[in-house]
Amino acid sequence: MAYQLFPLLCGLATVSFTACVHHRRQGIHWLSGFIPVLLLIGTWMDQGRGLVVIEPTHLATVLALAAFTILHKGKWRSAAVVLGGMMGAVWINALVTLGYPGSIVTVAVSLVAAITFYCAIHKKDFGSSQLRDEALLIVIALSLVVSIVPTAISGWQVASNLQSLDAGQTETYANVGVLILSLAFLVLGGIYAKWKVR
Repeated sequence: MAYQLFPLLCGLATVSFTACVHHRRQGIHWLSGFIPVLLLIGTWMDQGRGLVVIEPTHLATVLALAAFTILHKGKWRSAAVVLGGMMGAVWINALVTLGYPGSIVTVAVSLVAAITFYCAIHKKDFGSSQLRDEALLIVIALSLVVSIVPTAISGWQVASNLQSLDAGQTETYANVGVLILSLAFLVLGGIYAKWKVR
């Protein structure tokens, strides 16, 4: 499940963090995040052999922490733009890993990032603070789903397998993932509603 939601998280994070841009000079910040990460993890350049392998659950945890920090520290907008570039490179890698052609994916992701960058600078209503905060909250929620739910499901399956070995049971619990996902969205919805009221 983490591997299916991960490209969506990367795309959302790329757009959300890139939308934090203030002026054109921050394009250098975006590129300084994009180019090194693309060279390190670029599976499309070496037929599937990037120098660094990204684990989606670990990166999702880091993204949740980064989005939470940027949400509460408005002066870290340049760091958000660098992170937007980094996530653009990770997004390319995630889509190429799913089997999409590298050149088409690179052009598409670069185009989405360029449009976001342009609109954030030239259109005042594109990157309003409320919209940006809500986008960062969605990044946090999706990051928590990608980082926590697969680990919880795996732990639950291991525990149920150990119980079945002890008691000789052969029952399987197919709806465990749905239950955990429902509880996670219920908790995140409560936190979001509480945050909006304050």
